[in-house]
Amino acid sequence: MEKRAFVSELILERLQGYLENPQITENDKFFEIGADSVIIVRLRQEIEDRCEVDVFIEDFVNGNLISIEDLVSKVVSEMILDKPLPEESSSVFADNDSISI
Repeated sequence: MEKRAFVSELILERLQGYLENPQITENDKFFEIGADSVIIVRLRQEIEDRCEVDVFIEDFVNGNLISIEDLVSKVVSEMILDKPLPEESSSVFADNDSISI
């Protein structure tokens, strides 16, 4: 799987699950789809764990990351180029789907 596709699927599947809305796409804007600070923190942790890219809450608050596409592009651009993607399964998520805050 290509890195952009992996990151996009990771973010979209997670947001669709959190918000119980399978219609979410990369063109959507975080706060317009109902994402709040708790969801952003959970998503941020997932990205850091799976992609090893730091995502800062301030980027969402300051408007640097408005759409899901903005976040996908940021993560892909900061991923280590030679590093292999995490192990693939039927879903991009590990079996342990819960995150503690």
